[in-house]
Amino acid sequence: MHTSHQSDSHPMQHEHAPDRSLEQVLGDRRDRLTKALNFSNEILVVFSGEPHRKPGGVDQEYRFITHPSYQWLTASAGPSHALVFDPREGWIDFRRQPTEDDFIWAGAVPDGRGRPIEELFKWLQERAERPVKFVGGSFDSSLRDLFSPYAPVQDPDVEQIVLHQRRAKDSYALARIQAAVEITAKGFAEMARYIQPWVSERDIRIQLEHVFFRSGADDVSFPTIVGAGTSSAALHYFPTSRQVERGDWVLVDAGAELGGYVADVTRMFPASGEFNTEQREIYEAVRRVQEAAISRCQPRMEWSDLHLLTALDLAAELKEMGVLKVGPEEAVNGGAIALFLPHGVGHMVGLGVRDASGWSPDREELVTVAGAKPRCNFKLEPGFTMTVEPGCYFIEPLLLRRQLEGRHLMEINYDKALDFARRIGGVRIEDDIVVTEGAPKVLTAGIPK
Repeated sequence: MHTSHQSDSHPMQHEHAPDRSLEQVLGDRRDRLTKALNFSNEILVVFSGEPHRKPGGVDQEYRFITHPSYQWLTASAGPSHALVFDPREGWIDFRRQPTEDDFIWAGAVPDGRGRPIEELFKWLQERAERPVKFVGGSFDSSLRDLFSPYAPVQDPDVEQIVLHQRRAKDSYALARIQAAVEITAKGFAEMARYIQPWVSERDIRIQLEHVFFRSGADDVSFPTIVGAGTSSAALHYFPTSRQVERGDWVLVDAGAELGGYVADVTRMFPASGEFNTEQREIYEAVRRVQEAAISRCQPRMEWSDLHLLTALDLAAELKEMGVLKVGPEEAVNGGAIALFLPHGVGHMVGLGVRDASGWSPDREELVTVAGAKPRCNFKLEPGFTMTVEPGCYFIEPLLLRRQLEGRHLMEINYDKALDFARRIGGVRIEDDIVVTEGAPKVLTAGIPK
């Protein structure tokens, strides 16, 4: 099978803002970035990225995903494109032109958009005395050879400036995210009726994704996660042929992609129709923790503080359940809580499931907070779209290792924690929210939990 690229090079389908034209949206985004960069002599090059070959695939490649910074500025997709900003000349579009193979294998049609990407080298050569800042996607060997005099290495400082401008979503982006959420909601609604004892995790995934695509999705946001029973404790569990058993609960973490924008939702489903007493106790505890975390997603809230407060809330719940022997502060400060909440409270969502996560231009990457590594280091601002996804996991091999190491013996009731690990697994509840001037808006509120 020959792999061609040109079919992805046209403007993104489904891109539509009811109140403003695409040209206005892109113009505003570029103006915002121009002001933030404050370049006087530097040149910015934003690459869309390069495809990656499959091992042993000869001419086969993995599905190409356009770098979101390029897509945010152009609303188009495809490999080997570059958008250039010169403070003296403005924005200039360089694109990979379709080849004969593209005509043959992908039915590509030349659209005459942009200048050929091969001209970019000459264009830069004519401005060789000026510094060039590269951001966006990676280069393959051919582009590295083409641009080798300029050592096209991404500039992390400029990258953070670009990311920060992408964080506050305009109405155009919010409409696309909401459309992806609506498709996701349809999939979850039909899947919920399908889950029952003796269906497999893989069957659940197929049913969900079938509805996504039937409802207009371009793709899934990420590989769908389905974990039944104790497999629910694995954060990114890939569904298998394992059949759901009576009394299991099923964790499903999934989302639909539409025009590059995505949803990311996690829900818990009781296979027998109702949670048992212990499942209900743990589920309601996590639900309370999540609702408190969502309510705190307001302007000027530090994301690291949100994670810390969420960890303290979960520790209080685990103390009440008898899993922890100590109070929240001691469990968090001593690191015990990280065995039950080993991931951050959430991340940004939009053009991809991590979107513009990272840190503000004036900050550095966080190491750990409450024993976990948050994906964001910034204050929330209106327009930021985030996932809020606390969980509580009882991971048997991790608990056994810490017990054998003699760690947290005075803080954790290992007998109870291991009992939960062997019979229950884990729980996570995840919603997508947008920060407003007041209370946050839950974009995924229509998906029951």
